[in-house]
Amino acid sequence: MRALGVHLTQGQMLPYARAAELICEMTSLSVSPATLHAWVCEASVALQGTAELIARQLHHAPVMCADESGLRVDGKLHWMHVAATVDLTWYGMHAKRGLEAIAAHGILPKRVGILVHDCWAPYWKLDDGLHALCNAHLLQELVYAQEVTGQDWPAAMAELLLNAPTIECGGTAARAAI
Repeated sequence: MRALGVHLTQGQMLPYARAAELICEMTSLSVSPATLHAWVCEASVALQGTAELIARQLHHAPVMCADESGLRVDGKLHWMHVAATVDLTWYGMHAKRGLEAIAAHGILPKRVGILVHDCWAPYWKLDDGLHALCNAHLLQELVYAQEVTGQDWPAAMAELLLNAPTIECGGTAARAAI
């Protein structure tokens, strides 16, 4: 039951109250949001060593993808930062999106290797390794360019990117222009 509670709140990102309701509907067991929170805290402590090992391995990975997405925590905007290879994925939450968060997480600074990203400005300030642009993000920009301009070149560039070599990141194939 503890694993299910942690999975629903952390893996599926359900709010604690909704996860408690779902557990009750699925199992007829009444679990409070406070109990779920306690389970998450216990799991966090138990998994801290594993999270640190994953972070170290990602820091030394020859190719790694990075991204961030906004989400609400207690009604306030926070950022879920992701660092991933084909075998490893690390998530870190921070109230900030930029270099302050990147430095606090400690995976990206001073790493040597290829960092695949979406061309967001703070990533370019990490100058210890090589940069590759995520073609999924570039393809989105090309679709937009074609819709706005009506020109043919964005489709030709998209075709070129779709036929580029593939780098595996985060369990899915991510084409990257190096």
